[in-house]
Order: sequence, then C-alpha cells, then structure tokens
Amino acid sequence: MRILVTDGDNRSALAAVRSLGRAGHEVFSACDFLPTLCSTSRYCSGEDTYPSPVVDPLGFVRAVHEIVHRRAIDLLMPMTEISTLLLTEHAAGLPSNCRLPFPDVAAVSAAADKCQVLKLAGQLGVPTPRSIPVSSLQEGLDAAATLGFPVVLKSGRSRVWNGQRWISTSVAYARTRGRARGTPCQDSCRGLPGTGAGAH
Repeated sequence: MRILVTDGDNRSALAAVRSLGRAGHEVFSACDFLPTLCSTSRYCSGEDTYPSPVVDPLGFVRAVHEIVHRRAIDLLMPMTEISTLLLTEHAAGLPSNCRLPFPDVAAVSAAADKCQVLKLAGQLGVPTPRSIPVSSLQEGLDAAATLGFPVVLKSGRSRVWNGQRWISTSVAYARTRGRARGTPCQDSCRGLPGTGAGAH
C-alpha cells in the first residue's frame, strides 16, 4: 500500500512512518518545510512540501490533493487537528481509490470541540471535571466565581480559524478573579476547578 503521512515534523507522524514502513508499506511524508523528522527516516520513500495549513489552508489542500494524485496514494493519513479538519472537509477532491480513515468533517469537528465532548460524556455518564461552558469573558468570570477559585480556563477548541489564519488557544490557571481577568485565555470556553487534569 502507498501511504502519505502529513505533518512530517511531528513525532506522531514519525511513529506512523516507522510503523507502517516496518509493516512493508511504501510510505511518503509531507510537510510545509524540509527536512523533517519523517523525511530523514529510512522508512520514508519520498517527501513533498505543501503550503502551511495554518496560513494557507486552501493551498495546503490543493497541494495534498496533487501529491496524492501524483504519487498514486492509497491511504492518506493527516496527523494534526488542522490537517485532519481541512482534508476531511475537502475529501471529495481525493481520488476514489484513496482512503481517508476518518468520518465526515462534521464528526471530526465535533470531536475537536471540548464543549461537545464534555456534553456527550455527561449524557453517557462518563465522569468529567465540573465545567461550565461560557461564550464571553464576563460569563467566564461569573462561572469561575460559581465554581470557586482556583480555576482552569480553556477554550473549547485547541485551534481556531480567525478569518486569516489558524491560531492556537491557550490554557490558563487563575487563583483569583483578578488573575482570571488578566489571563491570555479570556475567550475561554470553560472554567474548570483544580488543575483540569483529564479535561482534554
């Protein structure tokens, strides 16, 4: 099988290239720069570059589609949240013989949304940290006061499209209301008590 692994400078991508290569597959890697961790692996049969999915999402999609066609790829494996969201959204542009081992973009997007995951977990009876979804700084401050300090504030998504590029959100810890107001996570989706461990 001919397999393309994206995001070639991530350790998860390197692990995939090594594992698939050892299993006898012909594995290619791609990234927005070279060399990468994957491109230097003895199990990588070839490497390609594409525009950064962070700043040029459609250019990234077009380039990956071109690589898939040119290299006659049977299985496409995006390795990060952004590349997975983009490639599932534009899966219709892939050849019919190329498999993308993910559900449709709506399911992928829901799985990437911590608010949705916590809501579903609650419905299924899976224990989660006490959490309050919010949509503004004031709601976040009120939720933090309700939960009691200290709190962890985090966005519902780890990556957000701001109209020009994908940005990474942050997680902030606040012991007081004043510290919560001054955190870099003021657009937080949630306030969590304690360390927030296991809230991912």
